[in-house]
Amino acid sequence: MNIINYKGDDIIISLTREELQLLRSLVIEIYAGVCIDAEEFEIVSGIRNPQLVQELEQHLIEAYNLMDTTG
Repeated sequence: MNIINYKGDDIIISLTREELQLLRSLVIEIYAGVCIDAEEFEIVSGIRNPQLVQELEQHLIEAYNLMDTTG
């Protein structure tokens, strides 16, 4: 994930195909109300790179912290 631009409550990011697949899989699991562990998520989602999950999480935290959170 790359942060392209940000201002206030708006942020523009770019995602790799694998990162987008990961986010898609996470959203599907959330909407389905399914609670599975990391190993099972890898099987269900097809994501075989656990480091990708950690890296994307960190990037999303960084992106959120760049946004104007003062409301």
